[in-house]
Amino acid sequence: RDGGWVARWSSPGYANLMTGTSSDVAFADAYVKGIRNLVAKDVYDAALKNATVAPPGSDPNNTSIGRKGLQTGLFLGYTPSAVSEGVSWALEGYINDFGLANMAKALAADPAATAAERRRYGEEHEYFIERARNYVNVFDRGVGFFQGRSAGGEWKSTPDEYDPRVWGHEHDYTETNGWNFAFHAPQDGRGLANLYGGGDGLAAQLDEFFATPETAKFPGSYGGIIHEMVEARDVRMGQWGFSNQVSHHIPYMYDYAGQPAKAQEKVREVLRRMYIGSEIGQGYAGDEDNGETSAWYLFAAMGFYPLQVGSSNY
Repeated sequence: RDGGWVARWSSPGYANLMTGTSSDVAFADAYVKGIRNLVAKDVYDAALKNATVAPPGSDPNNTSIGRKGLQTGLFLGYTPSAVSEGVSWALEGYINDFGLANMAKALAADPAATAAERRRYGEEHEYFIERARNYVNVFDRGVGFFQGRSAGGEWKSTPDEYDPRVWGHEHDYTETNGWNFAFHAPQDGRGLANLYGGGDGLAAQLDEFFATPETAKFPGSYGGIIHEMVEARDVRMGQWGFSNQVSHHIPYMYDYAGQPAKAQEKVREVLRRMYIGSEIGQGYAGDEDNGETSAWYLFAAMGFYPLQVGSSNY
């Protein structure tokens, strides 16, 4: 209310870091799951602003509020590669749009809503549920992965050049590589599976992901080794960067492939190996930003997970 925007990150004031405006889907998730001790219209309007209003200023990379690349992304259907970490911004945006769509639908069903409000929320539900499917616009069938493309539609790398083990990939991805972004559409897992040829294709992609060792020897656009690379290597579960936010959901994507036993296997291995010990070098395997790793443990221990965040489903 004071600054006009919800902060992208749980830090004092606005900060030009992190990708996505995840408050959108976080608040929407709470609302569609029945939480009512929030001012729903204010929360919704704040998310709507993030999703539809370009941040002020001419440089899309130099903003501490809103979504980067929205000036052109709204019309292209994806965030162009001129925006640093554009693939991250695009895919995070679609997840947030999914939550916004579901919250709009829930608001339209509120008995207290006027006829005009029901009509508006219904239209916005349809608009944002379509936008949530735009992840297909940054999936390059030629390489079989998500990668950046210019405003003119050209892919950043050819199939001969592309290597999903390379971190950053010329500033496409934030703190990860193409492998860990290969499954970044948890809002529409069946649709993602279709990009890989169906459920079996998605399972095969996941199998290869967990079988391909992370060596921390492909720093890419980072130009050097960052702690996430070392952590992903030391987890010893293929390419999985368990330590960082962008990868937490990946084992559960086996559910969309119709192979939940493999999700169970990966999750239980983490519970067995990565939260034990009290000596230096033991314990949590990486980030605890805003309680993320603790939250992951709690869901895993209870046996369910908010994979399709922004919906009523676990």
